[in-house]
Amino acid sequence: MCTDHSNHRQGISLEHPEAHQKDHELYSRKAFLGLSGIMAGAGIMIGSTPIRATAVHPMLEYLMGLETDRVLVIIQLNGGNDGLNTVIPIENDTYYKFRPTLGIRGNDAFKLNNEVALHRGLRNFEPLWKEGKMGIIRNVGYPDPNMSHFRSTDIWVTGTDSNMYESTGWLGRFMDKTQEDNKPYPIAVQVGTNQSLIFQNGSAPMSMNLNNPDTFERLSREGKYYRTDNYPNNASGIEQSWVRTLANKSYIFAGAIHEASKKATNEVEYPQSNNWGLRLGVNLAITAQLIKGGLKSRIYLVELNGFDTHAMQANMHHDLMTMLSESVVAFYADLAKKGMASNVLTMTFSEFGRTLRENGSAGTDHATSAPMFLFGEEAKGGMIGKAPSLTDLDSRGEMKFEYDYRQVYSSVLQDWFGVSDKQSSDILKRDFGNMGLIRNPIITSLTETEEQPKEFNLHQNYPNPFNPSTTISYTLNRTERVRLRVFDTNGRLVRTLVDADQHAGTHEVRFDAFNLASGVYLYTLESPSFRKSMKMTLLK
Repeated sequence: MCTDHSNHRQGISLEHPEAHQKDHELYSRKAFLGLSGIMAGAGIMIGSTPIRATAVHPMLEYLMGLETDRVLVIIQLNGGNDGLNTVIPIENDTYYKFRPTLGIRGNDAFKLNNEVALHRGLRNFEPLWKEGKMGIIRNVGYPDPNMSHFRSTDIWVTGTDSNMYESTGWLGRFMDKTQEDNKPYPIAVQVGTNQSLIFQNGSAPMSMNLNNPDTFERLSREGKYYRTDNYPNNASGIEQSWVRTLANKSYIFAGAIHEASKKATNEVEYPQSNNWGLRLGVNLAITAQLIKGGLKSRIYLVELNGFDTHAMQANMHHDLMTMLSESVVAFYADLAKKGMASNVLTMTFSEFGRTLRENGSAGTDHATSAPMFLFGEEAKGGMIGKAPSLTDLDSRGEMKFEYDYRQVYSSVLQDWFGVSDKQSSDILKRDFGNMGLIRNPIITSLTETEEQPKEFNLHQNYPNPFNPSTTISYTLNRTERVRLRVFDTNGRLVRTLVDADQHAGTHEVRFDAFNLASGVYLYTLESPSFRKSMKMTLLK
């Protein structure tokens, strides 16, 4: 970024510049945004890595009000990760039939059991897997998937249906749920990434970027980035001074990030790469440094690029898998040095998976579902979901998804950050339930403040877990038209138990699940004036 803006504006009186203060302000803001590329947040550098901090958001007060120091780190796998060569069905003949050259045999992979293996580049995950600190959610996608990188990424980061166009991110809407606060540190930080829509809320753009490696040094030495006292008292000088004053104000978070970076160092070795897209190790090292240094940010976004493997996939994918596993393992080892590993949950996502069939260029093309990973001491370890069917395919001849990606988001929002069911539904546009992905869900007063309407009370089913039947009870305080329905975790209706006018009082309904598979189900009680959902678990 250029450090000198000497644009001269015609028609400004040199003798009386104060008379044009409003003009100066309007022009300077336009020049500041247009010429400097600065958004509403702050961008700085650690070494040669751009750090972008969100503008002051209402979410800050919400998260700072929680009695928790939990942090969420999101790793975006850009380009569409090949799920089948990440979590490999080593006993599935159809897999090898459609991938005669790219198919990975069990003896060349990291076996999790007799049927499933991970890509050999992920072998570094073995300690996390064995210690139950790694969860694999299989077959994650969404209905009517879009095969464009840009459009599908927008869908994932905005948390919407494929036919919806949203200008705010799912975490940005999370930030909008509470009152505004003005503490001088960011709630969300992007490390070495392009500006993401994921944190965008309805009122403020996100960040800026400086390609200047001495930013921290100058901030530390002078307490600001630009000097404003060394310009001549003329129109051009006044404009430059005003623009730089605005720029200095945009660095409201730079001091906090800088201070955190000085208070901690990395205590383990991270993988390095000269390829910018493979700098995940560097970016997670900076993330660990900021977390260990006491920065009060609660969400970090980093990227690993290069997953658009249309040709010569084998070697490229191996390098990506190796960088992912080595970086994440180093990250948690570094956090553990300061006893902070249990406070951090890491989640991966990619905009889509790859085709079942390899193409003629030793690669794969854009397709549908793919796995997501969760890491951390509080993540429920193990395999979540069924193996993808390679014969029961969608209309494109690709794998069907089992879990909507927003079920994962909803579960993380509720159990990691203590967001209520209603807040989660508001953020994600509707109720996606809770998959129970966190070992020790956070319980806060914030979830208790959203009291159920006085007209009703829906109770936890009993017994729970159950096999094969359970009783669902609820209390009405007035006559209502009510409907009680059971859904699976994909949102599909399983059964309607009640759809009738009912009088005030307590009602009990028996639900028999003899013909259903084990798993988590949702039961929802609703009327024209209320709606409430709860989870129940069938174990056979």
